[in-house]
Amino acid sequence: MQTMILVLCTFPDELQARQIATAMVERQLAACVNLLPGVESIYRWQGQVERAAEVLGIFKTPSALYPALAEALAAAPALS
Repeated sequence: MQTMILVLCTFPDELQARQIATAMVERQLAACVNLLPGVESIYRWQGQVERAAEVLGIFKTPSALYPALAEALAAAPALS
């Protein structure tokens, strides 16, 4: 039996989140992706505390596919 893991990734908007999530499922890098719009992120950027509305993606994938999923997410246009 495969060990499944959850990978969290935020996106700037629903359209990009949906496109990337669909691509990851089509490429069989994720079994399922849940998209949660309306997430508020608070983070430090260039010495300032910032806030942004984002979409949280919860990717469910076998642990063996994590390296490929992480690489594909890092290369995605919305996240570059």
